[in-house]
This record gives sequence, C-alpha cells and structure tokens, in this order.
Amino acid sequence: MNEREEQDMKHIKKTMPALILVFSGMLLAQHFPVQAGLIVEESETGKKIMEQSAEPETYAPEPDIIIKDENKKEIPAKAEYEGVSFEIESVFIGREIGDHDKDRIDFWEEEVDEQGNLLGEERYVWISLTAKNETEQEKEILINSFRLVNVSEKNVLTGTGAEMRYINPEQKLADNPSKRFHCFFAPGEEKSLEVGYILPEEPEGELYYHIGVWGTFENADCVLVHLEEK
Repeated sequence: MNEREEQDMKHIKKTMPALILVFSGMLLAQHFPVQAGLIVEESETGKKIMEQSAEPETYAPEPDIIIKDENKKEIPAKAEYEGVSFEIESVFIGREIGDHDKDRIDFWEEEVDEQGNLLGEERYVWISLTAKNETEQEKEILINSFRLVNVSEKNVLTGTGAEMRYINPEQKLADNPSKRFHCFFAPGEEKSLEVGYILPEEPEGELYYHIGVWGTFENADCVLVHLEEK
C-alpha cells in the first residue's frame, strides 16, 4: 500500500463514526419521530436525540364559574352571610352623584365635574340595603368583599373590576381607619347602609351583586341579586 492509499484509509477510519451517527440519526428521524419530552441536539456531524430533563410546562385554561338559577334573586332580595342577613332594597345606576358626599368617594383616575358626576364611560352603582346580625355574637363583615359581577345567558359568571368606593354611614374605627368598609355588628344589631361602586365599563352580561366572598359560589348561602332599576 502506497502513501496515498494509507492517507485515504486513515481518513475513512476517522470519518466513519461520524457517518454512522448521521445515518443512524436519519433512520431514527424517519422511523421514530421525536416525541414530547425529547429534544434534538444538532451538530456538524448530525442529530442526537436525547431525553429532556424536565417536562415542558403546560397551561390549562381556568374553568368557567357556573352559577345556579336558584342562587339568582330579584330586588327586593334577602340573603344571609356569616350570620348576618342582608336585604337589598333598591339600586341606582348612572353617572349622577345624587345626594352623596363627593369628599367621601374614593376616586382613582375617573373624570368628574365639580359636583362629582362622572364624565367618562364609568357609572355609579348605588345600593341601599338593611343588614342585621342574627346571632348572639359580635360580627365583623368585610362588606367591600361583596362584588359586582357579570352573568351570561348560560350562567357563566365573570368579574366586572368594580370596587367599593363609598359607604354610608361611615364605619368610624379610631383604632384602624383603613377598616371603614368593614361593618361591625353587636348581637342582634340592625343597620341601614348605602354602598357605592364605580363600574368601569358596560357589563358583558346581566349585572348582579354577589353577597359573599369571591370563590364561595358553590355555597348554599351564595346569593346574586339582579341589579336592575325598577
């Protein structure tokens, strides 16, 4: 064997593993498609299929919140939450502030006139109600956790983004002024209240007032009051 032939043989031996790897990769790709959980590493000499070290992240959509027809009420409506009964008496929806004190409304970025009437697309939702502690224990109710919600024709519930901005009378608590939306009741005490929300946009479905805390829709005490002016 001359010198030229020896060099060619050395080159064949040197490149043979790479050729085998390329050919094997082609066969694997043809007969065994890459599955989930596998990754492919490419190089000049071909492809290498390896097991992925971690499962790829997957995200499932949140399931719809479906409410029951028996939990939907019309005004005047009664409900009980944590031993306190609530009777919704009336509702007003509009851009007018009415006889409410502008200085006691929590405005964020809404545009209002000198009286406090809304000038943008937002609307006030004023709700008058009576609340009574039906128990023999003192009660603290976070009434600002009651929300305005949308309910579609198929009873799918979604939030509106509306937050409580007003309560009358003020819940004056010298020890913690931040609790002005928390209602404290002595045993058997009854209060007449008016609460106000600012609705940021037109509801996508029918507008309801959810008496309870978000996430309690399956509870027997869950009540949603249809907010429609009479």
